[in-house]
Amino acid sequence: MLKELGKYKDYLYSIFTGNDKICGLLLGKNYQINFDNIDLELKKYILPHLYIESTVTETQSYIFFEIHMPRASPSIKTMKIEIQALCHKNIAEYHNKPKGYYGLRYDILSQYIEELMCPKDKQLIIQRIKQFGIGRFELISVDLFMSNNFVGHNLTFTVPAFR
Repeated sequence: MLKELGKYKDYLYSIFTGNDKICGLLLGKNYQINFDNIDLELKKYILPHLYIESTVTETQSYIFFEIHMPRASPSIKTMKIEIQALCHKNIAEYHNKPKGYYGLRYDILSQYIEELMCPKDKQLIIQRIKQFGIGRFELISVDLFMSNNFVGHNLTFTVPAFR
């Protein structure tokens, strides 16, 4: 059963790194041209654990995430996904906002994450359900995150899964 926690982390990581909007926000507009090894670069900014101050050294935006299993029964368990969309306070302003997105840099990053986790496209919904369980992701809370240098959102999702 605990093996699935690692699987979920791998799935989430691939969803984030496969998204052009997230990659562009984290690495910059021309990231495909500016980096020889995009995967290696993304590993600096998308981390499969929650925020640890000593791991963050750059004035950048970050995604941290962790998987929990708060409930399990003989046939169904509930997976809880915590995602932190953070940015350094010196880059919180986002002057070139994409059309239809609002707020600061971490607000927009959070909107991108919500679109990936709770897509409106039926094929993407089916794909997420096949990857993660028997139901759709549900965003259950959005909390503010603040540290000395970073600000952002803690997003908490749940999804039911078969055992």
